[in-house]
Amino acid sequence: MVRRGEGALHAVVKLTVPVSLKRMPATLWLDSPPPSELQVIVSGPRILLFFLPLRTVRCEVDLTGAGSGEISIAPTQGSFDLPPEVKVVRVFPEWVTVVLAKKE
Repeated sequence: MVRRGEGALHAVVKLTVPVSLKRMPATLWLDSPPPSELQVIVSGPRILLFFLPLRTVRCEVDLTGAGSGEISIAPTQGSFDLPPEVKVVRVFPEWVTVVLAKKE
């Protein structure tokens, strides 16, 4: 889909991106992993979207301060390390859910 916006040609594309966890507390282990990938719809200048496949785009879920139990996190714009001109329109699933347990 192509639209004109702010004087530049814009487009919308669907990406499949892997999910990675970072900063998991050392006292916890992963009892139930997150989905391996998400579907992400992004919009932005067509030239930037054209080159997105050349970048490593992934969803990084920060577990800093997480405790044991089920945790659901809604990925935000900053979770994907995209150029500032590329905006996240929709993420599916909307929540990344993991279950963490204390190490014994």
